[in-house]
Amino acid sequence: MLVPQAMQNRPSVIRVENLSKKYVIGRSRPGGETFREAFSSALTAPFLRLAGRQGANSGQEQFWSLKDINFEIRQGEVVGLVGRNGAGKSTLLKILSRITEPTSGRAEIRGRVASLLEVGTGFHGELTGRENIYLNGAIIGMNRTEIRSKFDQIVAFAEVDKFIDTPLKRYSTGMYLRLAFAVASHLNSDILLIDEVLAVGDAGFQEKCFNSMETATKGGRTIILVSHNLHIVKRLCQRAIFLKGGRLFAEGEVNGVVEAYQNEVRSTKDDRAVEHSRGIIFERSTEDKPAEVSIERIQLFDSEFNVLQSLATWDSFILRIFYKCEHEIRLAAAELHITTLDGVCLMKCSSYSDRNDRISLKAGGGHIDFFLKKLELASGRYELGVGLALAGLRWLCFVRVPLEIVERDVYNSGFPPTAVQKYMVPQFQWVG
Repeated sequence: MLVPQAMQNRPSVIRVENLSKKYVIGRSRPGGETFREAFSSALTAPFLRLAGRQGANSGQEQFWSLKDINFEIRQGEVVGLVGRNGAGKSTLLKILSRITEPTSGRAEIRGRVASLLEVGTGFHGELTGRENIYLNGAIIGMNRTEIRSKFDQIVAFAEVDKFIDTPLKRYSTGMYLRLAFAVASHLNSDILLIDEVLAVGDAGFQEKCFNSMETATKGGRTIILVSHNLHIVKRLCQRAIFLKGGRLFAEGEVNGVVEAYQNEVRSTKDDRAVEHSRGIIFERSTEDKPAEVSIERIQLFDSEFNVLQSLATWDSFILRIFYKCEHEIRLAAAELHITTLDGVCLMKCSSYSDRNDRISLKAGGGHIDFFLKKLELASGRYELGVGLALAGLRWLCFVRVPLEIVERDVYNSGFPPTAVQKYMVPQFQWVG
């Protein structure tokens, strides 16, 4: 384990030893359980464990989300947690937050822990903003006097003073996010766990959050940050941990670990991505476990619905998302992101609005379309992200796949767009 020289004399606040987490997935009967059956199973489970019969159902399968994880974090460190979707990052944070118990191993934590694992985790929609501030403070062990001393700072940071006595279910996604981060970052916790939530804020709010975290670490606070935006990880963290397939793949100085992660992503062939003969840029593997909602494949078309084999600068295109859904669901948002390989978001298109004409997913499955009039990106390799979310930007599913944009001399200058501008290639005109 590599610990920065300046941190070596500081006390350890998180120690993880041989930590593993196993889930049992699958059902022996396709119809699922009734409430009565689920209640009965919950009552009998302890006795089955004592009798050594747990997991005896032949229709169930074991899945190790984490396996034999070991690391140590010292007071005041900011540690980035990186890895592909499904690597075990969120499971690890849930164990450290005491939301989930490990199957084996141990996680020792010294100090109060505040967590922001998704927008508004631990908040209650029927309670007001004021009541939720006091509720979250009590959850991490603060008394009423301590919470009151921070109350005005929290409200000012979140910019929700006019709505502080309004139930949270009336808040927009942005208000929800601002209050959730303000509570987690301002209450007197020793350790702050953050899982990918900053991606949904605007640029001004993100900068505010970064400054808040930098101030917190100077006061000795410890932070673990999960983010696919590697630019953010390198900016905020001194050290990083790379999880792969539930195991610790690399640990150490942030730039070296991020580089190892990027190299692994580039070298790993993803059979689900980029099948050019059919114009498919994503297709769910038959080995993937079905969920309540899943994105089955993504396909690109031109404006006449002819299949596209490639994308070039200034192309218009239709991106069709094919999904499966157990029952009808009304989405708060469908989103499309295009980011650099370092995780810097160059384009974000969301269907979210305050209007009621939101997208509904049909029971059984179907498709939804995204139309872009002009792709103003230079040629190069990017990452495309597509997700479907409920209120509070709680993701039902999110898919990330490689995206390559081919070269085109859009300005008739004799030079490719990459020679004119690094990423963006806008349409413009000079007038003299």
